[in-house]
Amino acid sequence: MLHPLGNAGVIVHALPPDVEMNESGELNDSVAVSMAQVQNFLYLINKTVPNGSYKAYHTDLIGCFAPVLTDVPYHVVVDTTTAL
Repeated sequence: MLHPLGNAGVIVHALPPDVEMNESGELNDSVAVSMAQVQNFLYLINKTVPNGSYKAYHTDLIGCFAPVLTDVPYHVVVDTTTAL
């Protein structure tokens, strides 16, 4: 996206659905979860889950972000499909 110099907006961070489910209390009792937030929008999740008679260990790094334009008074949409 082309825009003039300067601030074009902010980055908005949402809570990933996996993190919401882990914090909701609906998680299986046999699953142990440990979470840490990295750089204010990534989540490092360590899980211990049953795998037959043994434990299985999983590590996930997830994030949820979307760029959002907040300064829009001077933005112009240009149709580049037609020549002048």
